[in-house]
Amino acid sequence: MPEAETPDSGVLPEGWDYLKIGNFGFVTKLAGFEFTKFFNYQDEGEVRVVRILNIGFGNFIPENFKFIDRLTSSNLSRSQLSHGDILISYVGSIGKAAILPNDGYLYHLGPNVAKIVVNSMICDSRYLLNYILSPEGQEQLNTTSKAVTQSSLSMKQIRSVIVPLPPLPEQQRIVARIEGLLAHVNEARGRLQKVPVIMKQFRQGVLAAACSGRLTEGWREENPNIPSAFDDITELCSSRKQKPKKHFEKSPTSLPKEIDVDNVDIPDSWCLANVGFLGFVTKLAGFEYTKYFHLSDSGDIPVVRAQNVQMGKFVNSNIKFIPLETSNILERSQLNGNEILIVYVGAGVGNVCLAPSEGRWHLSSNVGKIELDWMVNKYLLFYLQSEFGLNKILSVSKATAQPSLSMGAIRDTVVYVPPLAEQHEIVRRVDALFARAEAVEREAAAATKRAETLTQAVLGKAFRGELVTTGEG
Repeated sequence: MPEAETPDSGVLPEGWDYLKIGNFGFVTKLAGFEFTKFFNYQDEGEVRVVRILNIGFGNFIPENFKFIDRLTSSNLSRSQLSHGDILISYVGSIGKAAILPNDGYLYHLGPNVAKIVVNSMICDSRYLLNYILSPEGQEQLNTTSKAVTQSSLSMKQIRSVIVPLPPLPEQQRIVARIEGLLAHVNEARGRLQKVPVIMKQFRQGVLAAACSGRLTEGWREENPNIPSAFDDITELCSSRKQKPKKHFEKSPTSLPKEIDVDNVDIPDSWCLANVGFLGFVTKLAGFEYTKYFHLSDSGDIPVVRAQNVQMGKFVNSNIKFIPLETSNILERSQLNGNEILIVYVGAGVGNVCLAPSEGRWHLSSNVGKIELDWMVNKYLLFYLQSEFGLNKILSVSKATAQPSLSMGAIRDTVVYVPPLAEQHEIVRRVDALFARAEAVEREAAAATKRAETLTQAVLGKAFRGELVTTGEG
């Protein structure tokens, strides 16, 4: 940074001054030719190589190391590391910084990470680290970085960062104050980071209770005279005989009255069915996709691909389209709203969600649909997300080059079926409990943002001389 851009030291508290990092610190990196010529990564070894994935914002991440031998490290002495060195990323996510811990291991610089060794008579390394992480420090780094294919910093630019420096004893008091305040913030942030995991466990607990009958146990006691699931299905079978539908022609017409599956104690009023009995299961055939599908970024009918079907959630992004004429030709794989979608090929196999309720869509490859004519669709959706349903789906998936499900396997999937009235009550209760979970997650996200703002406010005050009394003993 040119000298003319150095801030006026008169704005600083008495006894403070501005210095560039290069005036009190040694900044270096591993040269590109050194990496190419000498580095031969090993999965085990004597010397740990610090790469950019080991550097967080203020924290050293001791995992996923590569290694070099001690001789290689000795031949590259300039880029050897000592405990207490400041590490800073200078390519990509520039400005991430941490201090190398004193943990007894040997370390060496890897690519894209520089080290700063400070003169301890002038600057406390922890003080400099916190300044680099402060809004002012990050602004300087990002202002001077080169924006080519990815952001980068030269060693000269790091050396040119201007730091407001109080006397060394005051630096140490500021560091102690920062660490004391941020310890509370980080503790709160750590608890907040656990919220998504806790909420995921909560949702699975709700689904397990819902799909085993425990969630509505009291409701059944209050409603002893509702028809059983077997009675509902008997009526359904009769209705289908009166009004036959082509996709039910091969469905069974009778079901067992009692069930105890996988050590789950199903209520007496529940029964067992499979997905193929409860609904019409189909997909877009491979030859149909090859012959008719020409996806475009705009058009008449949006299509659902596997990436749009997340567990319990439809992701309306990166949508492709087909012409209306193509959709009309392929009537069987049309979507008209609220069908259950299921991924049957690839990494997301078993993911389920509801099709969009508004507008017409169409199935693309790797996604099947389940159309129900009797069961409450959200109950089956919840069931297929539960541990019971998901285990049954995945237990019949094929482990080939990529996991897959046949339409037959989906049709054969066993479902624990409550009476129709109870299905509605289960859906109402699960929706209410999931809404509470979403509210907790929103509150946690807002609190996390406040914690980050508080962290930046603390660092901002520290380097304006507002965190501790200037010149106190």
